[in-house]
Amino acid sequence: MKQMFNRQRIYIIPVIIMMFLCTLIPVFADTGPKPSLTIQCEGFPENAYVSVLSAVSDYGPNRPWNPEDRDDEYFISQGIKREVYEAFNAEAKRLCDAGTPFYFWGVVTKCSDEYLFGYWPPEEFRIMIYLEDTDTVLLSEETYTRKAFRTTYRCTYSGNDLIIKDVSSAFPSLSGAIARILLTIVIEYLVSLMFMKHTGRSRLVLVLANIATQLFLNSILAIATVKFGASHPVYLVALLIAEGIIILAEWLIYRKWIPHDQ
Repeated sequence: MKQMFNRQRIYIIPVIIMMFLCTLIPVFADTGPKPSLTIQCEGFPENAYVSVLSAVSDYGPNRPWNPEDRDDEYFISQGIKREVYEAFNAEAKRLCDAGTPFYFWGVVTKCSDEYLFGYWPPEEFRIMIYLEDTDTVLLSEETYTRKAFRTTYRCTYSGNDLIIKDVSSAFPSLSGAIARILLTIVIEYLVSLMFMKHTGRSRLVLVLANIATQLFLNSILAIATVKFGASHPVYLVALLIAEGIIILAEWLIYRKWIPHDQ
């Protein structure tokens, strides 16, 4: 008993230091599956650009684009002229003046590349194409919506018309969930080395327990995202409750299946 106490006392100081350092680092609760919007453009001329106009002005960190917020170096770094951004902004202002408000958030991509709005994409939007050579604006007649996870639309240029089709996958990518499970297993295993000597059985219990609890966590977050969205307060509440259940479940599993003398 005394030997076990001495061993734990040796490791308690670095653990306290690690916890203290974590408080000095700003951490943002931004876990779980996140929505994204992708637009694939086909058949457009070389100097064609794509963006979306949001049905709401503010959403998360996104605000209507203000030309005064960007200097010339920004446009050089993007490889897109200021005039292109101003064309999208002018169309958004025209729609607002016409009583059908839509807003430009400043995310523009050449049609030759894949358009990706990966952080807080709009929930409802219209797709806009700007043809620089002819100073032509092409705007989707319909308003489109994004799904809970990755949403992909294919936009095809046919004469002066836009043919837009939803080509989203029916199933969200599992790569993020798999990466989180692996990372969690590695972290918990490294931390456990400070307090116990592992056997083949204890390693197996740790791995299986983490796989089960992480599948549970990702399922809860997926349901919360579908029902409410990843930015809704309910999502954070679901995350905290799920984490509490996981901590209790793992404690019970380790207590039952890993010998106390380890």
